[in-house]
Amino acid sequence: MKRFKVRSVCASFLLVALAACACTQKRVQPPASDDVRVHVGSVGFDRTSSAHYVLLEDDSRGRALPILIGESEAQVIALELHGIKPPRPLTLDLLKNILHTTGNRVDRVVVYDVRDGVYYARILLDGGRYVVDARPSDAIALAQASHAPIYVKAKLLRPRSALALGPFQSLPRTARGLGLTVQEITPAIAKYFNIEPGTGLLVSASAGAAYAAGIRPGDIVTAVAGKAVKQLPDFDRALSVLREGEDITLTVRRDGSQHSVTLKASSPKS
Repeated sequence: MKRFKVRSVCASFLLVALAACACTQKRVQPPASDDVRVHVGSVGFDRTSSAHYVLLEDDSRGRALPILIGESEAQVIALELHGIKPPRPLTLDLLKNILHTTGNRVDRVVVYDVRDGVYYARILLDGGRYVVDARPSDAIALAQASHAPIYVKAKLLRPRSALALGPFQSLPRTARGLGLTVQEITPAIAKYFNIEPGTGLLVSASAGAAYAAGIRPGDIVTAVAGKAVKQLPDFDRALSVLREGEDITLTVRRDGSQHSVTLKASSPKS
């Protein structure tokens, strides 16, 4: 009986020790003292260089870092930034699924250096056990998809007021109604969906009757109750004349084809 108790105590101690080791391995190493946490402020187009950029801003929005990126990378980051899931999986989704399936996680990404105008980034994985070099655009997109923090070395940040950026410096405006959150289509997103800006409104969130009727993020609303909606004021005007409880038909573009969706809302502005 005593031998059994001793074995039980030893086994319990071993389990606790193993758990402690696992916790130690999974513990995220803190960022360096000169690492500044940032977020993606916008994705835009710089006319001077004729290239897309991603703008990283600190929490106060007083300092920022614009990084030139490719067109396809701009599209991916813009989709993640606006919470839009395309109908077909992207390479980013594959990478995220591989990490999740293998039990790894993204701790954070760090943009740590610039040489000859080229920025360098690292992805820290699994409690700091792995450090992977990456292009900043790929690292930022993965951080967004994984809900991981983004850091930039303080020496790389510049005062926000000193930056000369292209025309698309802020997030597109949004409107809500009928259980939908819609936004105007930026050039980067329009390029991905192979449409022209101003030909409809992009659904970034769907709930209630709209979700039940099958409208999903990534759909493009082109008409409400037979009235074309190209910009947010069109959407607001269409909603303002609807009567509570009536059937509402929306024309929605998805995968290159048009669909009519009818829903009934208890309140047009719900």
